[in-house]
Amino acid sequence: MPESICQEKEPVSLSLDNLMDELKDLMNPAKLQELTSPTHTLDFRSVLKNLRENKGHDIGKVAESTGLSCTYVCALERIEGKEPSLSELHKLAQFYQLKASEIMEMAEMA
Repeated sequence: MPESICQEKEPVSLSLDNLMDELKDLMNPAKLQELTSPTHTLDFRSVLKNLRENKGHDIGKVAESTGLSCTYVCALERIEGKEPSLSELHKLAQFYQLKASEIMEMAEMA
């Protein structure tokens, strides 16, 4: 993979309206209780890897398009318990043409 692909890129532009919509979805009281349960875990590893592979992208393409580093995208797919911040999750969701809450729901079921 060429080194230039793995360098930090300009971040995806996040609008306040988009972030507010995502926060409303995530701040639902029932959702918060479920997400903060001590036995609750989210499996972003398999979800993010499956999304990437199903779209036919390599890690470099995801990193370049989202402004995240190749190392970080790789870590999200490989390290158990590694979770993206809301801002990073929103960038990934935009790239995959999903809502952040949809990726979270997939991670809950994984």
